[in-house]
Amino acid sequence: MKSTFEVDVAVCTYNSERYLRECLGSIKRFVPFKRLIIVDHYSIDKTVQIAKEYGAEVFYEDRGLGYARQIAIEQSDSPFLLFVDSDVVFFDDKWFDESVKIFLNEHNVGAIGIDTPVKLPEWRMKYVKY
Repeated sequence: MKSTFEVDVAVCTYNSERYLRECLGSIKRFVPFKRLIIVDHYSIDKTVQIAKEYGAEVFYEDRGLGYARQIAIEQSDSPFLLFVDSDVVFFDDKWFDESVKIFLNEHNVGAIGIDTPVKLPEWRMKYVKY
């Protein structure tokens, strides 16, 4: 990875063991992150165990996704925080390098979405069409 862009990655989870290994593995391969932050909704499967296997810092919440995101924001100490859904898998790092270029341009403000090369579970594919 060429980029020296400093970013924390946050993944909010709840019973996410089915896809989490693949998700976190792809983050490790393609995102030059400083910290991997997991905010878990007290999963009863192996989600937390998997997160710890990947060196993630695990925090807990019992209120919902919005609160989980707030916890992640509060834990992050990097200039940028990247939220990744627990069932998203990255296939290359080109999207990250392009994102960095956009964020480093002083005329761009706010959040961005880039057509990223990811693999989604079949049940989520219906949302991609919209």
